[in-house]
Amino acid sequence: MDIRFANFLKYIIRHYHLETPKIILIFGCGSNNENTSIKQIINPESFTIGIDIDFLSLVKNQYKKNLLQMNGSQLGFKDDLFDCVFSYHALEHITDYSGALENIKRVLKPNSFFLLGVPNKRRILGYIGSKTTLYKKIQWNINDLRMKCKGKFENRYGAHAGFTKKELSLLLNKYFVQVEDVTVQYYVNCYPSKEKLLKILDKFGPDELVFPSLYYLCFKECK
Repeated sequence: MDIRFANFLKYIIRHYHLETPKIILIFGCGSNNENTSIKQIINPESFTIGIDIDFLSLVKNQYKKNLLQMNGSQLGFKDDLFDCVFSYHALEHITDYSGALENIKRVLKPNSFFLLGVPNKRRILGYIGSKTTLYKKIQWNINDLRMKCKGKFENRYGAHAGFTKKELSLLLNKYFVQVEDVTVQYYVNCYPSKEKLLKILDKFGPDELVFPSLYYLCFKECK
């Protein structure tokens, strides 16, 4: 997980005057230590659970407490349990998007929210801020280009494609009463000195080609 996304969650809570979540679900935690990072940044008193379908990823997680192997489209939690569901680059790896979102909505409390980040399918370049080697970043971008040339730049073909804004908005609006695109807010929060440039990109349209990822905030009830 990029620590900037955890800090963005803190910003969202403050900016939207939301209650600090006490029970948090990390949807697709992988081998990263999201459960610990979120707990430290958002609320040290919170109960934070991380789920992932990949058992080996969970084993590699340095902090194994409160981690469960679970299918994202078949969440084994009771209804109306979580104050917040937090997902960073996980939804694109799930075959049944609808089942996953339906379950996320089900386990959220009525006055709670869902914050997610996914790859931007229309991006020119990706992985720029990833904590990996330059070689890996070049390799991943070349692989994306190869899949695009084959006409297979889709999640179902194993590409790390993600979603376009239109695809993601239509999908999220099927399950949530209020859906907000907070992509620009995310990047302004990460790069405050570039705020003017980022807002210009947003206003005139090329942002969907420039931003590597998309970020959305969803509410189970209207705020």
